[in-house]
Amino acid sequence: MGNSISISFRKRNGSGGRMEKGVVLYSHWQGRRLLLITCSYLEHLRATNWARRSCGTMPLDRLEPRAVMVDFIRWMTCAMPHVAQDLYLDSVRGDSRALHHGHFTFDLDRWRFIEHDTGRTYRISTEARRTVREGRPDSLRPGYIQSGDASAKQQ
Repeated sequence: MGNSISISFRKRNGSGGRMEKGVVLYSHWQGRRLLLITCSYLEHLRATNWARRSCGTMPLDRLEPRAVMVDFIRWMTCAMPHVAQDLYLDSVRGDSRALHHGHFTFDLDRWRFIEHDTGRTYRISTEARRTVREGRPDSLRPGYIQSGDASAKQQ
């Protein structure tokens, strides 16, 4: 019995450009805690002002979904001696009904999660941002991811 979930990142390529989607990260045991871990990483990324360091010349500066996923995995697993059987990648999103908690896409343009099955959006609360800035990401609680508008159905 698991607590499975999957996440991915997406971003529009330029104004009016096509939607760029990254690979899908699956977790067998993290459940919705993975959303909190992702929030912590994204707030860390934002707090370091990475996007302003080299004027958008590098993929991570431009928040390209593929680069963000690689950096997220590096950040999340840096303290692990090896990555356990909990995480794996796939190039396509599988059937989210087979996952206990479904699939979530983080929209790097709108800075929100989108739940694939329902189209509901979730934003990172101000309290979560403050908690991460103060160096207390372990104290993030599920309520820190707040439901937003449901109008942004995933493409």
